[in-house]
Amino acid sequence: MKSLRRYDRILVWGIVYLLYVYMANDAWVGQDDLALFLETHLFHLQRYYFVVSIFFITYLYILKKPFTSPLFVTRSKPHYLRYVILHGLKLCGIYLAYTLLLFAGLSLGFGLTLQIRMDLILQIVSFFCFLFATYLFYLFLLLKSEKQMLSLLTPVAINFILLIVYFALGTARQELAWKMNDILLASYPFLVIVMVMLLIFEHRRKEFLS
Repeated sequence: MKSLRRYDRILVWGIVYLLYVYMANDAWVGQDDLALFLETHLFHLQRYYFVVSIFFITYLYILKKPFTSPLFVTRSKPHYLRYVILHGLKLCGIYLAYTLLLFAGLSLGFGLTLQIRMDLILQIVSFFCFLFATYLFYLFLLLKSEKQMLSLLTPVAINFILLIVYFALGTARQELAWKMNDILLASYPFLVIVMVMLLIFEHRRKEFLS
């Protein structure tokens, strides 16, 4: 019954996500370039810190595992850290695949055309790194605090604060906002490395994980 409830929740989540992408496509007029549509509605700091944050954290909440429960830790030893990281890669990969399927599939249905370019590939890699860095940050907070909801909501709160800073910079000087957008989007591959190192440190520090 529990797995059925989780299935129902992820189904509702998927339908809501689909409706969001459909409405974004429906409102996109005057352009037929799918890469430009993706850059505007997906691969942009505003989308990362608002829409993507909300959908991805909700997705993590639905599919969350009891990473700090004694039973889970006992079962996953001695490969606990490798398991939780690989699990995160799988979750992020599925989220990325579903996102691209929705955006590309619906957009092509609306008549947009797609040209595979290097900058588009780099944007997809950056998007995945943002997802994975968010997951790793959530996992780090969970190991440190052992509080599920706090660990899930903190990344969203931080992203909202950064979004407010972004809009404030844009109001003062648009070039500063663009610079912030470029710097932060380029930082996520490095942030993944930092978060993995922090997880390794926290894993070694926690006695119940050793």
